[in-house]
Amino acid sequence: VLGVGASCTEEEVKAAYRELAKQLHPDVNQGCQREEASRQFQELQVAYRSLLDELKNPYRGHGAANPGYADQGWGGRQADPRQHY
Repeated sequence: VLGVGASCTEEEVKAAYRELAKQLHPDVNQGCQREEASRQFQELQVAYRSLLDELKNPYRGHGAANPGYADQGWGGRQADPRQHY
């Protein structure tokens, strides 16, 4: 959604978000494009928040403070959310 690579920095994520937000914001788009832009803008916001959270706290949601234990426990190994962006 954001068009950034898996090894992106927080600054790259923010820059990509700002650029896309300017294009997709519902106030910028009029008429029938507004509904589609609104939907895409909401998806953009979710992707941005998820990726930024992952960059700020890479072990969140893995069930451990140590990445060596991320594949053990209740949920097993979880996918890296950055692979979807």
